Amino acid sequence: MATIGGSNVLGKGHSYGLTAIYALPPAGNWAHSLSAGVDFKDFDESMEFGDERDEVPLKYAPLTFGYSGFRFSERSEFSLGLSLVAGTRSFFGYGSDENEFRYKRYQANPSFAVLKGDTQYTLTFADDWKSATTFGFQLASGPLVSNEQFSAGGATSVRGYLAAEATGDDGYLISQELRTPSLGKYVGDYVSDWRLYAFVDGAQLFLQDEMPEQEADFSLASIGVGTRAIFNDWVSGSVDWALPLLDGPNTSKHDSRVHFSVQANF
Repeated sequence: MATIGGSNVLGKGHSYGLTAIYALPPAGNWAHSLSAGVDFKDFDESMEFGDERDEVPLKYAPLTFGYSGFRFSERSEFSLGLSLVAGTRSFFGYGSDENEFRYKRYQANPSFAVLKGDTQYTLTFADDWKSATTFGFQLASGPLVSNEQFSAGGATSVRGYLAAEATGDDGYLISQELRTPSLGKYVGDYVSDWRLYAFVDGAQLFLQDEMPEQEADFSLASIGVGTRAIFNDWVSGSVDWALPLLDGPNTSKHDSRVHFSVQANF
């Protein structure tokens, strides 16, 4: 559920995609690739305005063109991802018309373009201390339906806030972590890596062509500490304690929150 300007968006949907990836010849330590794909998205949602509720089904098939690269050295790792998402008015007859888009979001259009980017840089210092920087952004050609908006908040974004607490057509996100040397060697061979860290997260999001009296600028920021461990190279988990520094749409500043996650790779 997302709450924007006094309205709630509820619903479910599905998406099917097809992507082709072409690996470019490596350039020294730089490995990179190009990709192109299409996603068929079908969402069956309801809009709530106070006590009123209306069905807003929407389907469309955006094209995505991407570039990704990765460089590594003895003491650093750097990754870059860029993508251009182009909305199609009708992909071989598949897709909602302009009126349906505008009914779901004021001034939204099935023919849209979104430029997205993300980068990560990890630097290893003496004695295995690490600094990790993450940056991501989105620039849109105009107002977007909620499914295509940039979101911030949650365990993988600005910690201390609810998942996707703030959304916007344009936005950026930055995160900085300082990680201790690995403590796994003090526990046992089954712990591949275990580190403590301190972090600072921040994001700013903007709405285009907002409705009257609708907030169009959202800023989130938090600080905190956490720990992350990898067990036997296939199970990982993390615990973060975060303190929001700014009021969010649903979170008050200084109202701390704990995030917990477990992942397994097969």
